[in-house]
Parts: sequence; structure tokens; C-alpha cells
Amino acid sequence: MSLKSRYIIKRPKLQASKNIQKIMYRLKETSKKNFTKKLDEWYKIYKLFTEEKSINSDTNKYHFTHYKVKEHTNILDSETFKPMKSLLNMHIGFTKSLKLKIVYEYLINHNKI
Repeated sequence: MSLKSRYIIKRPKLQASKNIQKIMYRLKETSKKNFTKKLDEWYKIYKLFTEEKSINSDTNKYHFTHYKVKEHTNILDSETFKPMKSLLNMHIGFTKSLKLKIVYEYLINHNKI
């Protein structure tokens, strides 16, 4: 099952969902730099929207109102850092300090810092 069919709504109703779907559908045709730029812009526009919380009247606990949209953006974002994650999982014995060095080097080499 592909990333698209598992995590992205097929017929989104909310504008935020429609916009993130457009970004996702262009994922194969765009560069990593352009994708990151578009995703960052989306986050800036919909920051308050994705962080909006509602209270469950039965349990009196808060939860994200638009958790599906937030979940979709987290999935897309995690795809960006998939190569870095594979580097970190290469060896089970890596220490925390070594993992931090790997992350730092990855971010510098891929213009994320």
C-alpha cells in the first residue's frame, strides 16, 4: 500500500487538507529543497489550525481537533528525513553522542541548517 493511499484523504473537504494533498501529489516531481519550502509554508499558514484542540465531553480530555491533517503532515515530514533515519539505524551500538553527530552532519550536508 502506498504512502498516498494509506495516509492522505481521497476527497478532502478542508482547505488545509486540499493544500497538503497538492503538495503530496507533486512530491515525485519536485526537488527536496522545493518540497521542504512548500511544506514549511504550509506549516506557517496552518500552524494554529493544526494545533487547535477540542475537549471530549465524556472524558474531559483535550485532543487535536484536526488530528488527521496533523498526522498527514507528520508522515510527509518524516519521509523527508528517511535517509537520515536509516543512517541512525545502521548500527544498534551507536551512542547518543554519535547519533547527534550523525544528525548534525546530515543536516549540514543537506542544507537543513
